[in-house]
Amino acid sequence: MTCHHLDERIDHGPIISTQGFPIWPGDTEASLKHRAAIHSLALLNETLNTILNGKPLASCGAEWEEHLYTYKELALAQSSINKSLDTKPALEALEAVMKEDALAKAEQDEKHDAAKDRSAA
Repeated sequence: MTCHHLDERIDHGPIISTQGFPIWPGDTEASLKHRAAIHSLALLNETLNTILNGKPLASCGAEWEEHLYTYKELALAQSSINKSLDTKPALEALEAVMKEDALAKAEQDEKHDAAKDRSAA
């Protein structure tokens, strides 16, 4: 999965972050779509957190491969994708990631408040 700044060319703008996952021997098109959706949502969540924290979306240093896909190639690939992908599992996974982030933030806030209370005493 790749998060990048858009420019006038396909798969060309500066790459902000990437996230890969393994392809297992028993994978099917459906299982790959499911895991790709989960990883895409996790990458989106990470990117949105960066934006919400006021940090810049700087390039991570990753580079694009030389082959840039044409609109015809993308249209052909898209036509082969099954449009009935069940997004419920991916959304549930994103919700779990967001809950983990919220719990970690709450724990950090609690530790910070406790340290503040000790220093005030």
